[in-house]
Amino acid sequence: VTIARSVTVTATYNGASVSSQIWLIPSVTITSARYLTLSQKFFITARTGVANAVLTFAVDDGSSLGTMSFSAWVWTGHANMRTTPTTATVWSSAGGMATVPVTLVNQ
Repeated sequence: VTIARSVTVTATYNGASVSSQIWLIPSVTITSARYLTLSQKFFITARTGVANAVLTFAVDDGSSLGTMSFSAWVWTGHANMRTTPTTATVWSSAGGMATVPVTLVNQ
């Protein structure tokens, strides 16, 4: 279920008006995306302003790695991976998404 909302913006000049509908989609922010190279583990954290949103995450090719856990307004996810990812993406059931580069950690 997308929780997008729309607003209508109207501008008037010299008696002529123009209106347009704008859709507002709740944002998703990835706060951390780390791959531990020695242990081959991927960790991701994200935030969004929609408490009941379901966040899913993926790397590189876009295949979902799973649903993120929610606690104290922070969503977390992790996965064991043999290949080193370069980007991470999070999608929200509320409609937002974000993609960031993955930070490699030598651990």
